[in-house]
Amino acid sequence: MTRKTKARSAVMQASPSRRDSLLLPMKPAAAREVSLGYHLTLEAIRSGQGNEYHLGSIAQALFTAMFLSRTRSLTVREGLFCEAKEAVLLCRRTGLATGVWLADSDTCALFGEVLTLFDCQLALVTLSELQAAHSHLLKFFGASLVSEQSQRRDGEDRTRVRDATRVPEEGGEVEGKLNVILCNEETEHD
Repeated sequence: MTRKTKARSAVMQASPSRRDSLLLPMKPAAAREVSLGYHLTLEAIRSGQGNEYHLGSIAQALFTAMFLSRTRSLTVREGLFCEAKEAVLLCRRTGLATGVWLADSDTCALFGEVLTLFDCQLALVTLSELQAAHSHLLKFFGASLVSEQSQRRDGEDRTRVRDATRVPEEGGEVEGKLNVILCNEETEHD
């Protein structure tokens, strides 16, 4: 056997174990590390030391938990995701307006409820389910942004003159994208 053939054979033998590992949950230590990162992020927001990145991380955990809840039958409080999505938007608006990325105790409790659900999911779901949720998350955000851009193009002729005279608000474009993303998801699943 040549060196190249041996290397290819070794890769082919390793592939089934990799496929098998995708059928297992995340290793507990890795799940704890991911969980700790999100809970520390929530603490930064709770203490007023957070920023837009921290809120985006909470939103990522929210959407991932929402996607995973469709594949696993964990009990989820009715309206949890809708309330959490609204809270993310409110925190974002407030953070952009004031420069202080702080959530009140009710909002932090809501985000904590989402993170607790996500912690349970990380312990139970297979790596392939987690990959699928991540893939869905990327497609969802990409599709929402493409949809918004096509809506802009459709109405571009009517608004071109009006938009040329208006100075956009700081962060307004991102806020619009986030609203489109949240509204699309809410009408599809809530």
